[in-house]
Amino acid sequence: MKNKKPPLNLIALLFCVFFAQLAVANCDHFLSNQRALESKAPQSSEPTPYQPAVIAPSCNNDQLRGRWRGIAGMLIPPNQIEQAAEAYRDKLSWYELPGYWSLESLGISNDDPQAYITLWTEVALLGDLASGERLALWPGRFQSALRMYVDNGRGEIVKTYDNLSVFVPESKQIIEQLPTERVKGRLLDGAYTQLPKLYPGARVIVQLYNEDYRTGGASQPPLLGNADQLYRSMMQRWSWHILFLGACLLVAIYSASQALFSKRRRPLYIFSVIMSLGAGIRLLVTGSLLAYFIPGLTVVSHFYFTWISFLGLLAIFIYGQPYVLPDLFEHRVKLKKLIYLLAILPLLILACIPFLGLHEFLLLGHGLRLLYIAVAMAYVVFLLYQAFRFPFKQWLTFVGIVMILISGTSDALYYRRNTDPYIELFAIAVFMFIAVQVMYVSWGYMRLLIRERGLSLRLQELNENLEQQVKSRTQDLQEANQRLALAATTDALTGLPNRRAFDEQVEQELQRAQRYGSEFCLAIVDADWFKSVNDRFGHDFGDLVLQQMGVFFIQRLRSTDFVARIGGEEFAVLLPASSIDAAEHLMNELCQSFKTIHFSEQADYQVSVSIGLAQWRFDESFTELYQRADRALYRAKQAGRGRVCLGEASDERDETEPV
Repeated sequence: MKNKKPPLNLIALLFCVFFAQLAVANCDHFLSNQRALESKAPQSSEPTPYQPAVIAPSCNNDQLRGRWRGIAGMLIPPNQIEQAAEAYRDKLSWYELPGYWSLESLGISNDDPQAYITLWTEVALLGDLASGERLALWPGRFQSALRMYVDNGRGEIVKTYDNLSVFVPESKQIIEQLPTERVKGRLLDGAYTQLPKLYPGARVIVQLYNEDYRTGGASQPPLLGNADQLYRSMMQRWSWHILFLGACLLVAIYSASQALFSKRRRPLYIFSVIMSLGAGIRLLVTGSLLAYFIPGLTVVSHFYFTWISFLGLLAIFIYGQPYVLPDLFEHRVKLKKLIYLLAILPLLILACIPFLGLHEFLLLGHGLRLLYIAVAMAYVVFLLYQAFRFPFKQWLTFVGIVMILISGTSDALYYRRNTDPYIELFAIAVFMFIAVQVMYVSWGYMRLLIRERGLSLRLQELNENLEQQVKSRTQDLQEANQRLALAATTDALTGLPNRRAFDEQVEQELQRAQRYGSEFCLAIVDADWFKSVNDRFGHDFGDLVLQQMGVFFIQRLRSTDFVARIGGEEFAVLLPASSIDAAEHLMNELCQSFKTIHFSEQADYQVSVSIGLAQWRFDESFTELYQRADRALYRAKQAGRGRVCLGEASDERDETEPV
């Protein structure tokens, strides 16, 4: 059965729709963030206690220390608090705390050793939340430090979330608005804490501290809101990363097995293993999961992981393509050199990491990130152009270009706005591109294996048929040879062995007798007056007589005796292991029995035979033995026929009387 080609156009369409949906989700998330920031725009230069302090390039440090009041992300004027509390109590979703700011936008120099700020915000809770709804806090993406206090509305400060600093240099003195002790802790990325039950009038105070990451405090702001909704939102985000991590691991395992046991396209499978593991590390970093596997991970280490995985993945992707898709780069030496040069750039930056401080490294990375994405996208466009010259790779590369262009554009939009995407599509797109290549090549390789297997089975079947034919022909040839050998050693008229067979039997009998010292006798039998039979009754009757004599010999002689027709009406009988007396007795009985044969009702004929008998001597040849038996036959003829005469020998008695 002929193998059908996979529906590559359908696969391409499904992948495009899938990544377009993810891009739309990213854009929706981005626009939501933008609308939230716009809704928090300041109404005046000096915020009132009921007006929000927003994060904007024009705000100052005093504005950052303003107070925010709200419920479910909504800003409520003081005169509408009571009405809003009842209207929005069942719609409480989440409240986005200020998360991203820049020292330069506040007019603070990075060279100032005290150039750090503390941002704190207050959320006043409205409505009765004691009915079972619980609040939860998600700290967002790697603050330098975060702590939260709850005023339960009765003037008591309840410390609920403390000692969660991430990276605190011990040499610097920290200015804090809320007195508490800070200790070095692990990375907060992905932490999720449920708060105690809160009642109307309670205040939640969240303090963010920014010191070492000067370009921002949190790439994603903290979220405070309904525990169930926030938890589902986080699980949805993490489930995507876990799904793609599992896919990366499966592709890496499959590619590793193919690289070990397959000799074809081994560079592709090795490249796929490296890219899958690199994409998995990249997803671990961006998916808030790395902190759970590496306790004590700091913000600095997190950023190093992020950039090393990004640059390494990009370099391997660019450098590996000439080996993975050699058909696209054939006879293009200059192009290969350019590709290698592009791959060296991120490797050089990685080599400079030990000589750069965190601040310089992050500034360099932010400045070149868009350039790297643009280079990767242009490179994939080139692969698309090259691949369309080879029909068998059109749809494969088309899928890759669509995935990477959509993901690169989506991620570039977020990086430009200094925010993180809902899910990092670029690493996933590169991984999916490699996975599709592996699947396509594996499908082609599997098709070749199936075809080779079919050809092998067909060849085996042909060999078996040929072998059967050879066996049949060999058997026919052996049977033909046996028939020829039998025809060559058999008398056609009587069916007895002929003179040739007799000579071979005599040779064997002589060898046996000489080896074991056994005795044997030779008798020559001749039909008397046989010429007159032919003249009187015709040759057909003569042939009948000879045939009947042959049958009679077989019936009367022993199974060990050998009789052959040696010419005309003359027969020779070998009597192995027989003395001369026993042979003489047997021949006399045979001579008497021939007289009883009745050949035909139309022809009254009684056959008689003359027999010459001789025993082999140890020192004589068969010719001598035959001559003695032949002389004995002659004497039997001379004596009147129808009798047995013995060959001349000192140990043999005289001829018997005619019978």
